[in-house]
Amino acid sequence: MLKLDARRNFFAEEMQRHPTNALVMHIDLQRVSEDEEIRVRVPLHFVGEEIAPGVKLEHGEVSHMLTDVEVSCLPKDLPEFIEVDISALHLNDSLHLSELKIPQCVEVVELSYAEEHDYAVVSIHPPRVEEAEDEEAEAPAAPADEERDSDEDEK
Repeated sequence: MLKLDARRNFFAEEMQRHPTNALVMHIDLQRVSEDEEIRVRVPLHFVGEEIAPGVKLEHGEVSHMLTDVEVSCLPKDLPEFIEVDISALHLNDSLHLSELKIPQCVEVVELSYAEEHDYAVVSIHPPRVEEAEDEEAEAPAAPADEERDSDEDEK
């Protein structure tokens, strides 16, 4: 059994569970200090998908390009998640890392590299209709084959 010193702060960096039950098999701990910044991946929680004009009115589909983001901050400022509101997005719109509402003391690591690292987080794009077009293209071909067969039978 693992006993931790109450004077030290530890952060569960990764946890592995047994595949068939909830038993914890392994935990990786990271020691943190209250006055040193840490770098951690924080999950993104997407809200407003069902009311976004691009989905509701323009019948677009939502694509999540990122599901989490690496942040740098003091342990006391670490957010549990970052909320991404897409309720104002229209068709062919996207939301980038620089547009996320990040707490004041938290920094997105990717944005500290360069401007070209301002990746898209989520976008709304037109639905794919290739399958429907393929089915329509095949449908007229079938009656033509039947006509040829009936012409051959008459001869």
